[in-house]
Amino acid sequence: MTQNRSIPTRALILLSALTLLGCSQHEVSWKGDPPEAPKEARAARPVQKDAPQEASPMPEPAPATAAAGADFSGTVDLPSNLAAGFQRGPTLFVIARSSAGDMRPVAAVKLLPESFPVAFRITGADSMTGEPLPAEADLLVRLDEDGDISTRSEKDLSAGPVRARAGEPVSLLLGGK
Repeated sequence: MTQNRSIPTRALILLSALTLLGCSQHEVSWKGDPPEAPKEARAARPVQKDAPQEASPMPEPAPATAAAGADFSGTVDLPSNLAAGFQRGPTLFVIARSSAGDMRPVAAVKLLPESFPVAFRITGADSMTGEPLPAEADLLVRLDEDGDISTRSEKDLSAGPVRARAGEPVSLLLGGK
């Protein structure tokens, strides 16, 4: 005699069986007080049951960050002989790199200047990592003909790096390659 069970009933039975099998294989028991949660994400590591625990090194202190609301600002200018013939079109990239030695970009802004000088401001909203801006950064600017930061042209002009402190305006003069 064959049993005629509806598809939803069969699915429910199968789902119940799989749930019971899955739950029984992942039992965890803990003896003693639970460990403290790590203060920083990089300090987190898996703990294996019955494995000897080694002391963890102290986390490195975080580099100084700019005070809330502190940002990098300033002006970018062209030499007078180039400014006179400037026509709208090239893209101006202002990039803040870490001054901690790894030279990674921490923030950037993309501007479409109509004339020079151009005022810029890099704020926490421009952070590429979502972290607060550092208190110091190396600023670089590039006037890019095709608007693509990953390509270079002989017509592209650049300036920097210039060490800047958050909250202190800087001036950069484009003119090199």
